Amino acid sequence: MNIHDCISRLTTSGNIFLESDDPRNGQIGKWLYGCDVCTGCCPHNAKKWPGGNEFPGLDEVAEYLNPRTILRMNYGQIAQILMPRYFYLHEKDLWKWKVNALNVLANGWQAEYADDVRAVLSDVDARVRAKAGWVLNSKI
Repeated sequence: MNIHDCISRLTTSGNIFLESDDPRNGQIGKWLYGCDVCTGCCPHNAKKWPGGNEFPGLDEVAEYLNPRTILRMNYGQIAQILMPRYFYLHEKDLWKWKVNALNVLANGWQAEYADDVRAVLSDVDARVRAKAGWVLNSKI
């Protein structure tokens, strides 16, 4: 594993904005914050979570973990609803939720996403606006 190319790290704690032409955009696939394959294959994690059990607190936020929903949320809602459960994403990085949601939509593009993407063309964060413009220009 190369920590410098880890898509999970880059989309959370890394101070990197995946520009529109960055080839790593596709690596996100349908994950909001990377694949986490490393945690599944790491011998230190073997048999730590047996599966089948509910992840604590997931039911409370599950409806908000949809990329289209994230695009429609304001930053106050993201901070209040998602940040407490995803503590590694700091308040200054709330824009990453929307940029990553845009990547997810781009990677599994369907025409019905267009209005959701257009909704963030006027976002307060320039990185979100840029990514939304790229998604629309590359998919429509």
